[in-house]
Amino acid sequence: MTPTISQSPHAGAVARKAAGLFFAAAPDLPEGARMSLGLIGPPGSGKTTQVVAWARSQGKLLIQIRVAQCDPADVASLPGVILVGEGAGFNFRRLTPEWVTLAQAHLKAHGPGSVVIFLDEIFDSSAPHMRAVSEILEGRGVAGRDLDGAIVVTAGNAPGPDNPLGVAFPPASANRVCHVSVPPMSSLEWALGDGQDWQGDGVPRISTVKLPKGWRRTPDAIRARAMFRAWATARAVPLTTPTDDLAASGPWPSSRTMAGAGWLLAACACAGEPLDGPVALALVGGCIGHQWAGDLATFLGAADLPDPEVILADPKSWNPDPGRLDRTWATVGAVAAAAMSGPGPGAKVKDPVARVRAGLDLLYSAALKGAADVSCAAGAALLVTAAKTTEGTNSTRLAAWSAANGNALTDPKAGLGSFAAMVRAIVGE
Repeated sequence: MTPTISQSPHAGAVARKAAGLFFAAAPDLPEGARMSLGLIGPPGSGKTTQVVAWARSQGKLLIQIRVAQCDPADVASLPGVILVGEGAGFNFRRLTPEWVTLAQAHLKAHGPGSVVIFLDEIFDSSAPHMRAVSEILEGRGVAGRDLDGAIVVTAGNAPGPDNPLGVAFPPASANRVCHVSVPPMSSLEWALGDGQDWQGDGVPRISTVKLPKGWRRTPDAIRARAMFRAWATARAVPLTTPTDDLAASGPWPSSRTMAGAGWLLAACACAGEPLDGPVALALVGGCIGHQWAGDLATFLGAADLPDPEVILADPKSWNPDPGRLDRTWATVGAVAAAAMSGPGPGAKVKDPVARVRAGLDLLYSAALKGAADVSCAAGAALLVTAAKTTEGTNSTRLAAWSAANGNALTDPKAGLGSFAAMVRAIVGE
């Protein structure tokens, strides 16, 4: 059985780092990958205390709702009767809770990530409560009022042997949550707390993580997502809802959770976390399941890829392996990331502009050799970088590069149409 985060002797510290990294990445996740953070653990494990302490320390507006202690209408909305006008009768409308208006105003004034909506004691509620919460988790807002940009956190003791009466997430809600286990603290962890990431008051702190500006287009992010796509290609992960109700209420692979896992893995790379390390696997496992996260770790450990610097030195000599699409994904992604990076020790191509041009040569060569789709996906950020690397207009730069590579933008060869269209779309042609 693949070990889960709760079985690690340092699981508490891992969970706090994973939560901090999620908070850092959440405001920048693209629409199809946006998720909430779900902290799961028994009473007394510090879930509520840690979220409240983190939000206050970061200057966030914290809206804490103890779901089990509220009326469902307090969480979402309640029907109201509105007088339309004299002689015109009445109209039924869903009335918006005050906290929603407050959250919207704060988001408008301070931007995405400035509001934390904390849905506490979520599993100790009722089915009507869970239906009300689902509106928020599934991105529908409340009573038609958009809450886009807010960080949504849930916490509770999930249904199972420790909580047989707990109310589970419906599959559609579970599939929009990154489920992170928060284990009970050990006496050793408590005793050593002041020397770790605590602040002398007995409260374990969620880590504060800073990601570089524009982290989604950095070489580290591109490389990480290429590896994740390579793994998904190799394993053909089934994106279907589990038939078991309990499994469907937790993490499982879907198009949304796969996208979320890939971006969170990229955020880990940008924060200096190993892709097969415990923090990365806690976040990936929290999206798609710990058994798949363990398999990803095995894949990453066994990956045997060519040196990107060798390929940059002679990009047209590399040939995609038609039987190993996963290796093609990983290799093209790694080379594209290397082309965007400055030359490091041992780099064969020293000039930054020459590195970008070599990367473009690889993308076009791979497209000619039957890997056009991979080039499209891996080349987007590289082409944006190319547009900022040399002088001249986008049209002038790409026309010169296209002419030097057999007129890449208008090549009639089969399979290159999508590559040419992608180039034009990215540079605004």
